Amino acid sequence: MIPVVRTIAGLAANLALPLPVKAVCWHLTASWMDPDYFVRIVVNWLSGGAFPALGLTAVEQTGDAGVESVGLSFFIGQEVRVEAVPEETSAETVKLAVRVIDYLVKEGPLNALHELKGPSGEPLLAEPSSDGRRVRVWRGT
Repeated sequence: MIPVVRTIAGLAANLALPLPVKAVCWHLTASWMDPDYFVRIVVNWLSGGAFPALGLTAVEQTGDAGVESVGLSFFIGQEVRVEAVPEETSAETVKLAVRVIDYLVKEGPLNALHELKGPSGEPLLAEPSSDGRRVRVWRGT
């Protein structure tokens, strides 16, 4: 599925700039993007950069100090929840979620508890739910 999305996203990026496009919408997440932003994140992804998590998926804050993905299940069959820590801003939690989403799109869905590395090398634990549809990520050892 991801090779197909990459091809379609590349085609859309090539069309978005020369045409009088006001916005690009990714309907799975209702993400409306400025055409320049869309082109930039897609070209970066197609050039080997990070998956465009804040465009082809969305990250929403929850009421209990965490963030959850929306639309990631289209790519890997799972959504992700990242637990925040008290000293962290919501922007930092979202940034961590974007890194985890990129990792999961590259590596595929998780079937068991897995240790990841955070941006500063800190350990992150990622565990799929019992039904396999969600992955919970928190800092720990």
